[in-house]
Amino acid sequence: MRIVLKGAPAVAMLAISLIVLTPLCGLLFACGCAWPWSGFFFGCNYFDPASAHRCPWCTLPLAGGLPVIFAVFASWTGVFASIWPKRPDFLIRTGAGILVFLCVALLSGWLAAHHRHYPFGPAGGGKTAAGALR
Repeated sequence: MRIVLKGAPAVAMLAISLIVLTPLCGLLFACGCAWPWSGFFFGCNYFDPASAHRCPWCTLPLAGGLPVIFAVFASWTGVFASIWPKRPDFLIRTGAGILVFLCVALLSGWLAAHHRHYPFGPAGGGKTAAGALR
């Protein structure tokens, strides 16, 4: 029973990060990605053959997967659990996973946009003209 409880924050973090990853991609790269229930990745410029620039996380799947991997690992190991020993372990581990997810996503997004010379969205230099994608 202890193993199941220890793994619960990692499972929760996996679900949270997989739901949030696609809209975060759309926010960082202005590529057309959205929430799973409102278009998901089907509006991404990665699938548009006329697009001059393609979404960095879709062209480099490992860069988009790194935040998920690091977040699940952080929530599994309980990186910050010893800082607040009186708080519920589940909340601390899940919170640590969310913090790690956001930090790694921002760094990974910026590096992927820089590597691919992607000009749109905050990670690509700030341009957000959706019409310029086509």
